[in-house]
Amino acid sequence: MIAFPAGMAENAPEGSAYVGSVDPTGNPWLPSDLIIMGIPAGLAQQMAADLEESFICKQSRIAYPENRILIKPPATDTPKQK
Repeated sequence: MIAFPAGMAENAPEGSAYVGSVDPTGNPWLPSDLIIMGIPAGLAQQMAADLEESFICKQSRIAYPENRILIKPPATDTPKQK
């Protein structure tokens, strides 16, 4: 959903990033265990260029621990087609 935060950015400072939804009751279409992040393409490119200096590379055992809890999404019933 590349255009999702576009309307949110209308009156925001240039280069703003968005994380949401912070109120799961306000967005019934977004499962409460999910979160969306929207960042400008230029910021994403800068983050990728700086990756070697980030905690992801410098502290990879913290960012990606060997023993982590696997979270499976809840099963959903899919309608059967006839």
